[in-house]
Amino acid sequence: MDGVQELVGVTVVAATNRPDVLDSALMRPGRLDKLLYVGPPDQAGRKDIFRIRTHKMKVDPELDLDVLAELTEGCSGAEIAAVCQNAALGTMRWDMGAEYVRRSDFEAAAREIPRQITHEMIESYLKFGQQNGG
Repeated sequence: MDGVQELVGVTVVAATNRPDVLDSALMRPGRLDKLLYVGPPDQAGRKDIFRIRTHKMKVDPELDLDVLAELTEGCSGAEIAAVCQNAALGTMRWDMGAEYVRRSDFEAAAREIPRQITHEMIESYLKFGQQNGG
């Protein structure tokens, strides 16, 4: 075909949290060749996300990222980012001049963050992968 050329060395990666609504044309052989389920971050992953999200923040010297990682089991990376933002806002409500974000505000934010990922969602993703060669 005119104007169509093979792209050598190009990999296309697609992501969705709704694989059940993908157009069936995308699932034909030669389109999306490999399905890979990437679940919520594990304990080490959550700790790494907290480390990355807090590295430029002034945080309580007593802050334990392992505890935060435990408190946020099942959270997505975006939810962990929200925990950090909510903790900072919590400290600002307490004291606008605080020298750091308090550990207690991190822990409260971690306990209060609404979980968006349900067990049913994870089960449906795994089932989709099994049915579609993932």
